[in-house]
Amino acid sequence: YVSEHILVWEEINGKPLPKGWVIHHLNGIRGDNRPQNLVGLPVRKHSLVIGALKKRIQELEGFLSNQNQLL
Repeated sequence: YVSEHILVWEEINGKPLPKGWVIHHLNGIRGDNRPQNLVGLPVRKHSLVIGALKKRIQELEGFLSNQNQLL
């Protein structure tokens, strides 16, 4: 069994996903396996991307919370 997003990435790139790599869905929707939404990344780099995204979401949530307190 191979996940659809891996099959799509491998077909588009003409090679197998390298060992230690994962597929990142750019828009965050795991079911959206369009080629333009898929990026292959080493696990370590993917962890950095996910960490940065989580940090940005927390910053935006804090900003929105402050905005609601001003209303």
